[in-house]
Amino acid sequence: MMSGMCECGCGNQTAAAKRNDPRYGHVKGKPLKFIRFHSRKGSKHQSWSGGRIITQSGRVMISAPWHPRASSNGGYVFEHILVVESVIGRKLKIKEQVHHLDGNPGNNAKSNLALLEGQSLHNVIHARMRVVKHGGKPSANKICCTCRIMKTKQDFCLQKGTWDARTPVCRKCTSKRKQQRKERRRENGPH
Repeated sequence: MMSGMCECGCGNQTAAAKRNDPRYGHVKGKPLKFIRFHSRKGSKHQSWSGGRIITQSGRVMISAPWHPRASSNGGYVFEHILVVESVIGRKLKIKEQVHHLDGNPGNNAKSNLALLEGQSLHNVIHARMRVVKHGGKPSANKICCTCRIMKTKQDFCLQKGTWDARTPVCRKCTSKRKQQRKERRRENGPH
């Protein structure tokens, strides 16, 4: 039985592969490259990119396996979190959010980041940014989440004279939904 040296640098001998596995380069009877769980990690890994990766959404992540918010798949943390923590001198609380003022998730300059109390405030800011982007006034307009049309806030009143900031659907879409439910009930009959 052949054996080789583990390529992680530990100096231990590896066993021979028991079967072919092309995914990992195993050839039956030949020595394995690594002892199990000894593969190259961090800067020794063949895919190492300096501890900085960019996600599909454009956010930058930094290798920080010691951080409490580190991901389970390699210990990466969003760079904007690390930047804000260095400015305020403490770790972020669980509910605290970081907002990019210019809307670019890759721009992690201190001047572009704002610390928010929670997700609900962050959602309000983004909703108002969408209204401004579409040429409206955040104090007077809102975008319906169903028809995606910008309307005045009065179009979101459920009853005359009442305004509920939490209502994401305009009156017209709300009445359409109610009508569709009634039709479905008629079609399906009583249970």
